[in-house]
This record gives sequence, structure tokens and C-alpha cells, in this order.
Amino acid sequence: MELDDVSRKVLKTLAQYRSMPFLELTAVCDIGDDKLERIVDVLEGKDMVKVSNRHNILEEVITLKKRGLEVMD
Repeated sequence: MELDDVSRKVLKTLAQYRSMPFLELTAVCDIGDDKLERIVDVLEGKDMVKVSNRHNILEEVITLKKRGLEVMD
């Protein structure tokens, strides 16, 4: 499955922590909110991540799913 470098960076970060708050993920990956939101939407559409509390950016959490981890191999 083709993913760009930034998407792979997000998956690698999540592989280390399993899940992270959205705002923390933006800081750790050094990606702007809008760009990360688009990446997360794509990864969620490909069933690689799960998003909790999507409508509250202060509580939004991104969790790596098994499929996302498999892509890293």
C-alpha cells in the first residue's frame, strides 16, 4: 500500500506509543493541524487508525490499529 513519507512518520510515531492525543501528535511529528487532520482521515479510511472524540480537538485521540502496524513491516 502506497503511503507518503509524512503518513509513514505518523504511523511510526503511533507504533511507538500505540495511541496519542491529536494535539500531541501534531507536536511530535511537527505537522500542522490541517495537514494531520487530512492524513488521519486517509489513514482512518484505510482502516489503519481509529479516532476517538473527533469533534473535540482537545480530547481527540488517534489509535493505531493492527492494519496500520502491518503496513510498517
